[in-house]
Amino acid sequence: MNDREENFDELPDEENDDGSRMTRQHDLYLRAVNNPARHRILELVSASPCAEADLVSRLLDENLIEDKKALSYHLDYLLKADCIEIKQDEESGESVVNITPGGQVIDHLE
Repeated sequence: MNDREENFDELPDEENDDGSRMTRQHDLYLRAVNNPARHRILELVSASPCAEADLVSRLLDENLIEDKKALSYHLDYLLKADCIEIKQDEESGESVVNITPGGQVIDHLE
């Protein structure tokens, strides 16, 4: 994570009422889809599920991340925002990133 990256831990702590949880989730979601690297991840997995290794390669080629650690940061952010899910492929053992209904909003942006 570089100095320009936002930190999802800086968001206010969840409060007990539903309005505060919804506001926090909305803030997290907006930050998730408005970041160029995360936006591109959502575009890629919206087209079809992607192995993490493939995402690293694509995002490095497109100069959207500096290393695998940066991808992990962005995937964690998207997981917390309920935009993606990550599952292990039973045959290959690879981690595969899938879009969730929440992440499908990427199809309607731009």
